[in-house]
Amino acid sequence: MHKRCTKCGESKEYSQFQIRRASKDGLSSACKHCLSIYDKQRANLPHRVSARKNYQKTDKGKEAIKRSHQNFIKKFPEKRKAHVLVDNYIRGGKLIRPKFCEKCNCECTPQAHHNDYTKPLEITWLCTKCHSEWHKNNKPIYKNEAA
Repeated sequence: MHKRCTKCGESKEYSQFQIRRASKDGLSSACKHCLSIYDKQRANLPHRVSARKNYQKTDKGKEAIKRSHQNFIKKFPEKRKAHVLVDNYIRGGKLIRPKFCEKCNCECTPQAHHNDYTKPLEITWLCTKCHSEWHKNNKPIYKNEAA
């Protein structure tokens, strides 16, 4: 069965729409893709960014950040190990962070990117934009996936 998205106008499978019990057909009027774009735009509105920053300064917000960090460590131990190792090497002067992105060559404070977490010191220095773009289109390698 198909339904037309009210945002992009495309006819899509029902599976491409979120469940919304208040609707006649039980589905949202906009497809999941359009809703995700809307949600990202909405999340970046100045008053929402400000509200998030203020919440993170509260005791409840600090506790939520701590829980999130602990969950990350449990869920991605290999990633965490690589991050700690890179940070230690940078602090110890064994690894020098360049002042430019290796992909687009923009001047910035690049992030250490891992294509393969089984090799934690094989990194590419990427700006935030290039790093995000890489992860949108690729998947890093983890120990349990390595042959």
